[in-house]
Amino acid sequence: MRIQQSRYRIICVLILLFTSCLKEKKTTKVNNDAIEKVEYNSEKVVVKCVSDDENVFNFLVPLNPTYSFGKNHKDTKKEVNQDTMIMVLDSISQPLIMETMSWGNDEHFYYTDILYVPGDTVFYEIKDHKIVFKGKNAAINNFLYEINSYSNLEYGRNPYKGNIEDYKNRVDSINNERNKLFESYIDDYNVTSNSEIKIVKDYLKYTYLYNLICPRYEKVGGWEGAYYNSLDGLKTFIEQEYVNKETVFNSNKYLNNTTIEDFKEPNSLYIPRYKNTLNAFISHYFETSNHPDYSREKLLAEKEYIETNLEGEIRDYAIIRMLYDYNLHGFGHSIQNVDFMKNILDEYEVKVSKKDYREKIQEMKEDLSSFDYKLSDRALDSKLINKFGDTLTLREIFGRSDKRTRVLNFWASWCGPCISEIQTTKSFKDKLIVEDNVEWIYLSIDENKSKWLDMSKELSEYLTVRNQYFLLNGTNSSLAKFLKITAIPRYVILNKNNQIVLRSAPHPSDSLNFKRIINEVK
Repeated sequence: MRIQQSRYRIICVLILLFTSCLKEKKTTKVNNDAIEKVEYNSEKVVVKCVSDDENVFNFLVPLNPTYSFGKNHKDTKKEVNQDTMIMVLDSISQPLIMETMSWGNDEHFYYTDILYVPGDTVFYEIKDHKIVFKGKNAAINNFLYEINSYSNLEYGRNPYKGNIEDYKNRVDSINNERNKLFESYIDDYNVTSNSEIKIVKDYLKYTYLYNLICPRYEKVGGWEGAYYNSLDGLKTFIEQEYVNKETVFNSNKYLNNTTIEDFKEPNSLYIPRYKNTLNAFISHYFETSNHPDYSREKLLAEKEYIETNLEGEIRDYAIIRMLYDYNLHGFGHSIQNVDFMKNILDEYEVKVSKKDYREKIQEMKEDLSSFDYKLSDRALDSKLINKFGDTLTLREIFGRSDKRTRVLNFWASWCGPCISEIQTTKSFKDKLIVEDNVEWIYLSIDENKSKWLDMSKELSEYLTVRNQYFLLNGTNSSLAKFLKITAIPRYVILNKNNQIVLRSAPHPSDSLNFKRIINEVK
């Protein structure tokens, strides 16, 4: 289950949003005459917002989907005067739906998607915790706000509850209701622009597919009743539900016979959710082999599939995003595959056309070049607490015994797949301990130590007392940051010299592949 490409994405978006907006905040008087002069410029959009909560202006900038990995819109000028904000977005060459979010004075979180059309003015009010759009395209923008603000229309408030078919039925129902509501908006408000109708329909389509492929599962902290998408969740949920069933899960039926052809329209790259949906589809559903996730074999299979089926900018994006995801999961950060990964990055650095793709490749190459297959001193000195309340470091744990293959198992009390792996793979792990001299070290990234202790007690028959630890600062610890722990369960394999052999190993339930890797460890 991934913590956090969904959590990581939202947190990063908010950080980018806050920092860039703080830099841009201005309290000078609004020059409405100057604003009027740019109102009909073909590449500018004027945004006027009136609110009884001035704090929302400090942290309000749209996220531009045309940028390769999603960032705040760059060409922005903003002026604030008491209850009014005027913002001018430059370099808007086509209609775009952009995610827009902010925090109010009472920590109320505002979120909506907004349609920005070159040459237009977008006007809205934020009052009494509600957003109301007026003027041109108000119908579309009020529709977008409505579907993101009411629980019966929000995917984020309708999570997976243990039955994937039930989850699909609820997602289908939300999609149907959203499309019906949009048709009524078109009729009631006489929306006639075919291009704008199409962009909203595409947005609805990819948002629906995204929520099918990446089920909502993990709770959003501080946002009552809301859940993140789990980018690796569907595979895990299917494995859990169908392990003892005679029937086989029908992924084609589940995805309504979606194929790669549904992703080939060039302008779709600029639709929110499209990019995440594209790579999730490629990662999970094109290939029927049993290659472990984030392995060399799986990377080559995905690479071949993308090269065979996609072209142009869509192909370039899919490749770079795939390599980025593998790098994020630690692929390339081991003796076995670092040169392999560098060669692929070199291959695409000369192939892709966009500057920001090449910059992303450079970032990954620099990351790999700085890695020496050993845990850093700061990582080794990360603080851990054992079940008896003693504080110690990973270095001290390693010092208790040597010449053993070690597996660091990152988990948490709230992670269903983590717990399932612990319970169902005990005999396999016991066998590795005896036959292959493997030491398992369980590291909880829980935020609450009591919850870790409670779950540890529940799992006492599956876990040894000695090698269970609570990792202080969790994913913010030096150890987690060094290993890029963005998803759990996560397994890191180290050889007898404490060199990192594999930064993101297969789950132990994938026993054949896991055993193969252990056999290759020197």
